[in-house]
Amino acid sequence: MFKNVIFDDVFVSEELNEITYYFILDKEVLKNFNIEIPEKTVHTELSISLPLDDQEIYNAVVAISPTVEDDDYSEDVDWNEIVLPIDEIEELIEMARKEW
Repeated sequence: MFKNVIFDDVFVSEELNEITYYFILDKEVLKNFNIEIPEKTVHTELSISLPLDDQEIYNAVVAISPTVEDDDYSEDVDWNEIVLPIDEIEELIEMARKEW
């Protein structure tokens, strides 16, 4: 699993029938997925999205994005879907549910 993972946020959208968990990772994680690290990247944001009505792990969509900071404003600039082992997704969701 990733080192130094920080649970960031959760977003529930009834309209999209989706719950998304967000985590902060080291920016160097992007290299593991052959994603360029833009200048001014402060960290990597990882998201795990699941349908509200069927939150089985096999339905998870996982994505990462560099988070770039400029003049006290940060933005996730380029989301890329990635594949993670099921056990890693389960660990991250368990972490989020404990902290949320």
